[in-house]
Amino acid sequence: MDQTEIARIARDFAVITRITGPDPKSLKMRRRAFHLYQDGVTTLSSSGILLPKESLSPMQSTWEHDGDIIMTSASLIEPFLISEQRKNPTQELKPTLIRDAKIDVLVEGSKTEDNQNPCWIEAQLLSLVDVSASCLAILSLLGARAGSVENFSWDIGWSLASLNNNKQDGNVKRPLFNSETDFSQNESTPSDSAKSATRIAILGIKQLKYKRLLKIDVSQNKQGDSILVMGSPFGALAPLHFFNSVSIGVVANCLPPGSIKSSLLMVDVRCFPGMEGSIVLDKHASLVGMLISPLRQKGTDTEIQLVIPWSAIKFALDNRWKETQVNQKELIHKEINTINSRLSNSNYDIKYTSPLRKAISSIALITVNGSWASGVIINKQGLILTNAHLLEPWRFGNTSSLGLINKSNPMREEIGNKQSTKFNYTRFGKISVRLNCLENQIWCEAKVVYISKGPLDVALLKLEDFEGDLCKIDVEFECVEKGESVHVIGHGLIGPRSGLYPSVSSGVVSNVFTIQGPIYKNEARLIEKEMNKNTPIMLQTTAAVHPGSSGGAVVNSYGRLIGLITSNAKHGSGSNIPNMNFGIPCKSLEPIFKFSDKGEISILEQLDKPNELVSSVWALAPLPIESTLQKPQTEERNKQGSKFIEFLNERKDEIRFSKDLEHLLKKKLPSKI
Repeated sequence: MDQTEIARIARDFAVITRITGPDPKSLKMRRRAFHLYQDGVTTLSSSGILLPKESLSPMQSTWEHDGDIIMTSASLIEPFLISEQRKNPTQELKPTLIRDAKIDVLVEGSKTEDNQNPCWIEAQLLSLVDVSASCLAILSLLGARAGSVENFSWDIGWSLASLNNNKQDGNVKRPLFNSETDFSQNESTPSDSAKSATRIAILGIKQLKYKRLLKIDVSQNKQGDSILVMGSPFGALAPLHFFNSVSIGVVANCLPPGSIKSSLLMVDVRCFPGMEGSIVLDKHASLVGMLISPLRQKGTDTEIQLVIPWSAIKFALDNRWKETQVNQKELIHKEINTINSRLSNSNYDIKYTSPLRKAISSIALITVNGSWASGVIINKQGLILTNAHLLEPWRFGNTSSLGLINKSNPMREEIGNKQSTKFNYTRFGKISVRLNCLENQIWCEAKVVYISKGPLDVALLKLEDFEGDLCKIDVEFECVEKGESVHVIGHGLIGPRSGLYPSVSSGVVSNVFTIQGPIYKNEARLIEKEMNKNTPIMLQTTAAVHPGSSGGAVVNSYGRLIGLITSNAKHGSGSNIPNMNFGIPCKSLEPIFKFSDKGEISILEQLDKPNELVSSVWALAPLPIESTLQKPQTEERNKQGSKFIEFLNERKDEIRFSKDLEHLLKKKLPSKI
């Protein structure tokens, strides 16, 4: 289905939810990225999903509500609950708001009797429900157990949110934003934050008119599946300006890893504060789930967008209804046992249902000296292609190109002021590789086969003492074109402890840097016809790439490898720019794949030879060819200058003062503008 048609369908079920209430001490907006405060009243907003009343049966009878339902993030509602319910909002079956607090929703006008477009409708709070399975999945990403007070590098919330909501002049107050806010100052534990983020609010409104029914598909979403998110950022400030904004992306990863049914989705999509509660649809316009607040890396602006699948929401709602019928403790105990069973007995599907799934299975996780990166399996014998900067970071600056946590390496040898270029590959210590292509994830040891001494950031590892059926990636050597759709697959951001499979991000090829003729000199002697062809030596993509993705794969829409991820562009402050990244095209890596087939180490010698042109490209430096072009341009400018001087000398009697010169230039030298 076309994206525009999916967006039209999403508009029928996407709303803004807004709550307004008294806030004399201006405390209700804590941890809210955007809010409105005026005359002692605070207004908060989020997005929401409109569901026909039949969608949540048999809960309707419990709520004693006969209209339609709005589902949104409970973090919007919690600040306005009565004080005795704020610590444990879901304990009461019927939560209660403070006096004078009001909830309303903004819907498309075509659903109302007067057809105003759009219009606000009053809503009532029916229930708050914890989605326990999604909460446990978030805690697994944080590396935390319930109640832990350990200092983690990740938190939950938008990077624009600030705890220091400083007052401003006048009776209207908005927060001063600080992307460096450290949420560890908050007293809440990771468990509390995860519960709050995965708690949903159920609101009731009057029954509306519908052009169509919302399709609900409980089938498993897979990595790389396209999604559309519709939500309303900044709704408290300018609701009509941002009402039902669209963002498009893909499913990046699923949790628990390898589980048949996911309880949490990581998605590669750009979202903004106020979009928590947004509707998420798949390529068939079926409901995938609800967007929640993202994971945020402390000290950076890096965010991981999260979605609670509909299957997890429905499971929690059914259990909430059963709590009114059976013993609550017994049910919760059963639910936790079910979730733990999924976490420990995950069954990874090794049947490659799509080319992208096969490509994902060929990406390995590599750890060495406290750092991790990605690698690509390129043959059935366990040969893995990765980046050299994982093993030799000092050749690429003090830290690796993708900001991996590299420590000082004892293998570094210095002779006088020059570093030695001879290395004993057995001295790199233990290198561990985790394979994702089998029924269960397996850790193996690997040895270094080759590290390039030339301009390309590549290395080869070989699995040791491994017997099994490996999934090698398919390779495409043809030069890609600008605008071609691509996926990047790698182990970015979240480290080995999470047990996550490789994540997927999507984008397009933004640029391809080529040179005329082959890269390697011996090819020039053997294949004269290739001399006039362009060879790609650098790819740029818009897919999001994060630390840990080094050595990951850039694949086309057919799941074929077209390049090896190497580095990001960086801001002057040193922070990465995720959507501007660089990869080595497979055409430039042909010796690697020839070695993979033939096993002759001499083939790799081509990669070790200096190449000033390729080095300049990867250093983002002026190219050697540019200096040869500057000379004739300079000579031409000198000739033009000489002609102008000759022109002035011929008319020196006419030019006595600067005003005379100005008059002459205007009269006899007309402008080209």
